[in-house]
Amino acid sequence: MKKRIRLVVLAALAAGCASVPPTTPEVRRAQAQAAIGNWSEASRLSAAALLAEYGPPDKIEASRLVWDYKGPWKRTAVWDSASYRGSDGSGDDIEQTVSLAVRDAEREQLQRGFNDKTTVSGLAGEVSVRGASEGLNFLTMNLAYEIVRDGVDPLEARKAYQRMVEIAAAGKSSMYMHGLLFTPDNEK
Repeated sequence: MKKRIRLVVLAALAAGCASVPPTTPEVRRAQAQAAIGNWSEASRLSAAALLAEYGPPDKIEASRLVWDYKGPWKRTAVWDSASYRGSDGSGDDIEQTVSLAVRDAEREQLQRGFNDKTTVSGLAGEVSVRGASEGLNFLTMNLAYEIVRDGVDPLEARKAYQRMVEIAAAGKSSMYMHGLLFTPDNEK
């Protein structure tokens, strides 16, 4: 009898779950706004910029929003920087990922010689970069790609990164900061 009651309860729960309407973009946007309400100011601004660019996120957590397959990225995530600080003290709260095969030797060059804002997942075939803005992530990813595919020296790429950041701070811009200069292997 108890087993039968459990089956009836489980069936009722399953039926109830099946009748819940899917979340609309407007509801997800409101949920995202609520989630970022207590975040640090810098992270709220980052999240607001990504909400404006990519719409409501696909996943909403208390300290993270995630978009899948938006723009050139396989995945974009923004965190509350109060829980994370980059090695240089910055709130590198935006992580963006592309599918890109990287051989072991190239992985070592990226992680050893370029910067600590680049992560390579060989098993997933992904490269992720983390920065304070999407523009900085474009710059980091474009330079990482040049190291991996064009054989650019990681130390030279690091110097180029610093020069382009200084140029951007002076009000000028580089194409490296406005989009990916390659086509990633992203697939849904």
